[in-house]
Amino acid sequence: MDERTRYGARHYRIGLLGLTGQRETTTEGPDSRSFTRLPDGTLISLRIGTATSYTSSYYTLDELGTVLALTDAAGTTDTARYTYDPYGTILTRTGTWSGLTHHPFRFAGGVTNDGALADHLKYGTRYVSSASGTWTQPDPSRADPNTYQYAGSNPCNAGDPTGRVPWCAISAISLAGNSLRLIGAAFTLAAGLAAAPPTAGLSLYAAIANLAGTTAAEVGLVAAVYYSCF
Repeated sequence: MDERTRYGARHYRIGLLGLTGQRETTTEGPDSRSFTRLPDGTLISLRIGTATSYTSSYYTLDELGTVLALTDAAGTTDTARYTYDPYGTILTRTGTWSGLTHHPFRFAGGVTNDGALADHLKYGTRYVSSASGTWTQPDPSRADPNTYQYAGSNPCNAGDPTGRVPWCAISAISLAGNSLRLIGAAFTLAAGLAAAPPTAGLSLYAAIANLAGTTAAEVGLVAAVYYSCF
């Protein structure tokens, strides 16, 4: 089920995978925007129009989910193109679909807006100021001693799409080549295990499997976070 919200005159539709729609009017019409995603939430395309009559452009993303470009359905014209500084401030922006009235996704997949939040990027539960390169709210997990540090001050190689994960976990999972989108769940499970250590004679991996009921790959993921953070 989708949730609907608004910022100023702009209306948003939010589903299980994140932001799925945007429009500048209260009802669906020719200006309605829809965002299609993979099952893990990765952006695929932007559609402008109604459910039966629309025009599409397709996202080009880097490994962190940063929007580098939008390209039309023919694959011949970039309808939007961006360059950024290391913390997400836009350096150049070109194309007829590059404005916020078309879509809000920018650096590392963060959602931005205009007005008072023009230099802020929203990741999950928190905002990053691209001007200062730090979170505007402290780490809710309190596991990172620097509660305002974003991506371990290494934003070119890591990010935090949930806004809830300390740098130690991001580092472990990034080095292991796993999806950043799994980090939040892995950290929660590892923290639970740290609070209730395995009984004598039970290996860490067996304890994780019992705690989470996970696949072998997911057990390894939680173990990597556990060893890095606890």
